Amino acid sequence: MTTITLEGKEYQLDIEQAEKLGLLKEKDSRVRSWKEFVKKYSGSHGYSYNLTAAMITHSDAPIYTTDQLTQFEAKALSAFSQLLKLRRDWIGEWEPDWKPNEAKCYTLENIENNLIIYP
Repeated sequence: MTTITLEGKEYQLDIEQAEKLGLLKEKDSRVRSWKEFVKKYSGSHGYSYNLTAAMITHSDAPIYTTDQLTQFEAKALSAFSQLLKLRRDWIGEWEPDWKPNEAKCYTLENIENNLIIYP
């Protein structure tokens, strides 16, 4: 039995029985803002990836945009950054024209090494 106090009154709570009845729920600890994220993870360990040295470095506070919570995320962010830069080099300053009210949905399909584009 656990004793809890609510609004000045003491109650005894049978945790096992409450769990069996589905009355206990874990507190949702997911952050709702960047401010909450910084508070939650400021003392945690994180990682950043140095592409030039191909080396993972350790961070004591993964609250900066260059630091990630896992080594996988650090490498993925580095790769994504490279892809964004390659994309920019290919498309230049091109931006899609979303104003005309016409369908802009296409499907790409690879059939026997032939790329088929369906509007």
